[in-house]
Formats: sequence, C-alpha cells, structure tokens
Amino acid sequence: MAGLRNQPQGNPYPPNDRGPLRGILGRFCDTDGRKCGKQGSLVVCSPPFGPSDMRHMLQVRAGASEGTRTDSCHGGQGTPEEEAMGLDLVEFTIAVEDAFQVAIPDADAAKVRTPAQLVDYLMARLPRSDSTACLEQRAFYAVRQAGIRVLEAPRSTFRPDIQWDDLIPPGQRRDYWRLLHNAAGTSKWPRLTLFGKFHRGTGTIGGTARYLATYTPGALKRDDRKGWSRAEVEHVIRLLMAEEFGIADFRWDQEFVRDLGLD
Repeated sequence: MAGLRNQPQGNPYPPNDRGPLRGILGRFCDTDGRKCGKQGSLVVCSPPFGPSDMRHMLQVRAGASEGTRTDSCHGGQGTPEEEAMGLDLVEFTIAVEDAFQVAIPDADAAKVRTPAQLVDYLMARLPRSDSTACLEQRAFYAVRQAGIRVLEAPRSTFRPDIQWDDLIPPGQRRDYWRLLHNAAGTSKWPRLTLFGKFHRGTGTIGGTARYLATYTPGALKRDDRKGWSRAEVEHVIRLLMAEEFGIADFRWDQEFVRDLGLD
C-alpha cells in the first residue's frame, strides 16, 4: 500500500459509499497544490490521491455547490508511492482503518507492501491479547440484541438463517433498518439499495453479522480489555481481502501490487 494520509477516527461517510467514485476521477489543479471540487455531477481531485483525498471528495460531493472548487487538502507533490497508489488500495486502506479504528500515516503506509506487513503494523499498534474470540459470534449477539430491542421479538426468533423480511413489518424496512443500526451501536451497518432492498448477502441475520465482523470488528471489541490476537487480525484482513477484492486465496508474503495485481 502506498500514500495514505493521517485519518481522523470514525466514519464520516455512509458505509459502502465508495463504489460510485470509481471511474469518475478527473484532474484539475495547479502543479504546486491540491484541488478538489465538483464539476457538474462529478467530483474531481488532482493527484496525488490518498485516503484522506477520498474522504475530502466525499465531503465535497455531499456539500459543495455545483461547479465549486475547494482548495484542499495537502499541498505539494507526493512520493512515488503516493502517486502510484490506485483506488483499489485507497478503498482497502480506508476499510482497514475503519475496521480496526486506527489511522495509518503516509510514511508508514508506504512501507506496507504485503498482507503480512499489514498485520505486523496493526499488531504493533493495537492492544494485544493471546486469546482469540469469534468475531462473527460477537456480531451475531449484537445483531440479535438489537433485534430483540427494536422488534420486540423473543430471543429464539433470531437465528442466522432468518430473513429480515420475515421479521420487519411490510413497508417499514427503511425505518426499522435505521432503528436496528442505532440499537446495535456500531459505526457501520449494511446499506439498503436505492430501492430499499437488501444488498447481496445481508438480507439475513447471519449475513448482517458477517458484515459487522468484517467492517466494524473494532466496535465489537471496544469493551474487550484483552485486546487483539494475531489470529483475530489475520482473520479480519482475510475477510476484507475477500470482500474488497474477491481474493480469498493468497499468501501472506505476496505483494499487493506485484503479486496480487491490485492498483
């Protein structure tokens, strides 16, 4: 990975709100500074492009008036690693930061080239533990508790294979989905589609739990004073690699760009 900016903790944009940015990036800038803004319906940003630039672009897309140029972000030219960083790795880096609730500075990120190095980096910055918890199980408990509170259904109702549409009153999916998110207390929650349908894999209680275990495990462990084991960190990285890139089979010493073909 390469070219990351210091990130504030938390998630200033909705979950999964990154895909529409792919393929619409353009450039306009003075050579000595960064410019980001809107041109018509597109958000454009000058290189170098890093995770904080994506956050800035999302803020511009959400709040700037059409045609407005907003002086950014971080002036000057980036390192070769920064300029070589593609959108795939930008998105992955943001997902890692959100999942573990850490910020990864540029100087550190430029040195992280393999999944093993990423795990080493995270282990050096997270509270550590020798014990391993099942994050999917914790996520299921969080989803079940939220469902009991919001839907006022008995505990036995909530099983991993149960469809949310069997529990949520007809015509009230969006309202109840928002209430379930609030009750779960996690920073992320699966989004509904534009037409109010569930995205693939999140329409069951178990699917929602898997989403939380992948994208917000830090929230599931915030009350755990034992910290993270290496097995837990590796497990989350595997989940993120599969979800973000569709790569389920990889070696820890493979390089993101050279061996796995990521940009």
